[in-house]
Amino acid sequence: MKVSITSEVFKRFHPQLRIAFVYLKRINNKKNLKESEHLLHEIEELTRLEFHKESLKTHNLIAPWVVAQKEFGKEAQHYHTSVEKLIHTVLSNKSVKAKDSLTNVLRYLSLQHVVPMGVDNLGKIKGELNFDIAKGRERINALTYLKRGAFFYRDNKGILGTKFDYWKTSRTEVKSDTTSALIHIEVVPPLKKEELDDLLEEIQKLVDSFCGGESKIFILDRNSPSYDLKL
Repeated sequence: MKVSITSEVFKRFHPQLRIAFVYLKRINNKKNLKESEHLLHEIEELTRLEFHKESLKTHNLIAPWVVAQKEFGKEAQHYHTSVEKLIHTVLSNKSVKAKDSLTNVLRYLSLQHVVPMGVDNLGKIKGELNFDIAKGRERINALTYLKRGAFFYRDNKGILGTKFDYWKTSRTEVKSDTTSALIHIEVVPPLKKEELDDLLEEIQKLVDSFCGGESKIFILDRNSPSYDLKL
């Protein structure tokens, strides 16, 4: 399966964007569910202590995304990355726990490091996976088109999600019976290579601890915009 980012993403969004991927296979996503819920509950409590709603936009790992979004012109509004959506939910005194261990572990890590993360059930992805900037003609469903300039990703069957005003299809949603998955983490400065390496190592260790299985890491950027993932 080929995974790629078009050159337009780097031109229109951010030239130093990197997307890190963690490919997981043979995981047991029903394993250690209660333990993963407990882990997530701890970081939810810490998030409520450390954040308030106005502090989100000025956090050093969120502010660059705000600046990047403004590059899309007058119509651009501050969008919510997946991590901002999580934090807003937690600050509303709601739990973000899921019914599977992998999602709980990733939400824990996203809240802990304040980094946007996405994940898809690899068994539901059809053909190639491509990250691109919308031209305004891309259809989500019969009535809805992507806005021109939206940062989105798709497979051969259709659009899987957007990175602005965070939205994701249910077609590739990770569930308790998922056995293979693809995690993707969008990274812009000031997150450094060493910090990303540490985060990826932590993801591998926690997923192995809670779900078992095997993992493989690859990173796409402007100089290496595609990767042939051997499933």
